[in-house]
Amino acid sequence: MNMIDHIYVLNLENRKDRKAYMNTMLNWLNLSHKTTFINAIDGKKLMSEKPIHSDSIYQWNMENFTSDINKYHKVAPFYFRDINHGEIGCSLSHIKIWKKFLQSEHEQVLILEDDIRVARTYQGTDINAIIDKTIKQCLNNKWQYDLLYLGRYPLSNDTPLSEDIYRPGYSWLSHAYILTKSGAKKLLDGGLENLIIPVDEYIPALFGEHLREDIHELYKDKEKLKALSIYPNLFDQDRELFSSDIN
Repeated sequence: MNMIDHIYVLNLENRKDRKAYMNTMLNWLNLSHKTTFINAIDGKKLMSEKPIHSDSIYQWNMENFTSDINKYHKVAPFYFRDINHGEIGCSLSHIKIWKKFLQSEHEQVLILEDDIRVARTYQGTDINAIIDKTIKQCLNNKWQYDLLYLGRYPLSNDTPLSEDIYRPGYSWLSHAYILTKSGAKKLLDGGLENLIIPVDEYIPALFGEHLREDIHELYKDKEKLKALSIYPNLFDQDRELFSSDIN
């Protein structure tokens, strides 16, 4: 993986099982030599020991804005409720990595959560070569990006640029993405730390793709993130092996 300077892996300190799993996978991919594990922030522990003031957490529950659940029927379980503590910790953990990246000498990094697996489509292939090929394809075609998804859950129409690179529509998940220095700066300047929403809602909001009008309004004046995505997913979340620490 010559086109990636470094890899950051988010891992809760008490999830040594996940760290061992990720170490095994990264060794198998021959990537452990350029990987740093970052202690993720446990939102449940944080909110019990040193709660974040409610003014710093966005009033996510859409009951505050609309009673039209039918308009959002596909995502209603996630919109008509408050942000949970795990989501707060996850957002703060990604912020922690963005800051560390900006302070480093690296220009382009891969950010992973600790519950991923290589997608079945790519098992048995050279993952490093696929990532390098994808980045080179973007450079050769002058498809600029601040963030390049290697895994996500699409919820609206994408725009294909090629067979395997898309301009993403509204998407969920933030378990695997490539980030540039300019992307990290835009993500930090967007204000997530001052008004927390789930990080995988924040990222599409910054590249101008979100279902909710209130979220569009919140970020309409922020510098737009340039986002692309590999297709199909290179990495999926492994919910068969690990349950989520967010819920």
